[in-house]
Amino acid sequence: MFSVLDMQTNETTSKMTADEVADYLVSKGALIEKPMHSDGLVFENAEWLDKYLVKCEGSEDIEKAYAELRTALE
Repeated sequence: MFSVLDMQTNETTSKMTADEVADYLVSKGALIEKPMHSDGLVFENAEWLDKYLVKCEGSEDIEKAYAELRTALE
């Protein structure tokens, strides 16, 4: 499971699957992955410079979970 923090509004959406996060990021135009943040992955909308922090929750293999998210974004 993942949570997504909209870094502009500080609104958090929780308990999302990799596919749900991918759909959310695509709908926001946030397709550019920025350097990894200490708390998770940051995706940015290149036009508006909006940023979204994606955090993995409850997974023993965080790298595998992030790889699943990256695959869903392709």
